[in-house]
Amino acid sequence: MIIISNLKQSFIFISIDDLGFGKSTYKANFEYTALPKVNSITVNKVHGNQQSILQLQNRLNVQTESMEGAAVFYACEQLNLPCLQIRAISNYVEPRAKENWQIGLAIKNLNHWLIDFITNNGL
Repeated sequence: MIIISNLKQSFIFISIDDLGFGKSTYKANFEYTALPKVNSITVNKVHGNQQSILQLQNRLNVQTESMEGAAVFYACEQLNLPCLQIRAISNYVEPRAKENWQIGLAIKNLNHWLIDFITNNGL
């Protein structure tokens, strides 16, 4: 929601719960205990400046953000399927610095982990 007051814009966060379009919290219904667990948020924008990062940190206790996480949980919930997200981190929530992004390394690490997981668990 955008409110214009004295020609200044201010943004007010309205949760998906309050909008009536779903729910804002999903939890894994499948557990794999050998991995560290973090709280994450699904976003529709990148928090690439210090002001939006501080607003996010003040509102939620999250360590990572993605752009598709909630959709995966929602789809699995609708189909009554187990769901667990394994994420590889390519960049941090920080002022935009594309030179720090390590997308290739993140994909490589996730791929190695997944092959090892499938091989060692007979999947």
